[in-house]
Amino acid sequence: MRNRRKPAQAGGLLSALLLSVAASMLAAPSPALAKDEVTMRLDWTLQGFHLPFVWALDKGYYDAEGIDAKLLEGRGSGNTAQLIGAKTDMFGGADASTAALTRSRGAEIKVLASFIQRSEGAVVSFASSGFKTPKDLIGKTVGTSQGSSSTVLFHAMLKASNIADSQVNIVTVDSTAKVASLLQHRVDAITGLMSAECAQVQAESEGQAVNCMRVADFGVKALGEALIVNDDTIKANPDLVRRFVKASLRGWAEAVNDPAQAAEIGHKHFPLADPKVLKAQFEMVLQSLHSPSSEGHPIGWMAEDDWKGTIEMLKTFMGLTSNAPISDYYTDAYIPEAK
Repeated sequence: MRNRRKPAQAGGLLSALLLSVAASMLAAPSPALAKDEVTMRLDWTLQGFHLPFVWALDKGYYDAEGIDAKLLEGRGSGNTAQLIGAKTDMFGGADASTAALTRSRGAEIKVLASFIQRSEGAVVSFASSGFKTPKDLIGKTVGTSQGSSSTVLFHAMLKASNIADSQVNIVTVDSTAKVASLLQHRVDAITGLMSAECAQVQAESEGQAVNCMRVADFGVKALGEALIVNDDTIKANPDLVRRFVKASLRGWAEAVNDPAQAAEIGHKHFPLADPKVLKAQFEMVLQSLHSPSSEGHPIGWMAEDDWKGTIEMLKTFMGLTSNAPISDYYTDAYIPEAK
């Protein structure tokens, strides 16, 4: 007769098999949780004030927060603000005043942090041109770029100085050619930022004195470079916003202590950027990290008084008509205060 296994024996073998399978499942590594894929659109080709974000990317701080981050160069604050408003990119780097103006026109974006808190808008020229006040620009050729925050601030300065746009020969220059147009004397001056075009022209004009006329000296004061996001992102995934801001602030906290390394890291990820220029730009940023109202708070934290000044400037010079409360434009909720 054919041997038959006793039921007790079969049951024992089945139990052993199940235990073996369970053990192997426990021993197998669990699949890694998928990271949140995030794009951050910068407001220009890489500049000094972008370096802390590249630092955070290079050091793995976004990755440590479960974020697969990509940094993309942009075409001006206005364009970046529109992209964030349209949710084409999740986060953006843009001038705070430009972001506020864009919000007043319907884009549901909010400022999460401001890293340049003293208006850096400037008119850059060679000292030999003798431009010391806005009135010196009357009849002169000034290169600007569409969508640039410095262009917005430049027009505000002219209005604050009672100078009509038509009194200045304002020409549109592609953002990538603006500095070259001044270096090659195709224009008399260009609009820019102290820590961007001003620092770059100084770095590339050895032997020639450069003059940077700050719009803040002529009645225009506003918060500068900021981190922005769409309102819907805050509503749908506040934890992702918190983690992204956390990693970014860690990048800022460390990069400010080593501008040279920050510049090299920037060049590593964006090979077309000149590390010498990046270092000079970033060192100039360090002078504007805080306003008198934000001193003593973490980098990026914004004071209500500074926002009041920014909105007042936009209403006075740039046609902002919204009566939305100041809190509609920004939040400090994602910037932890030291305990």
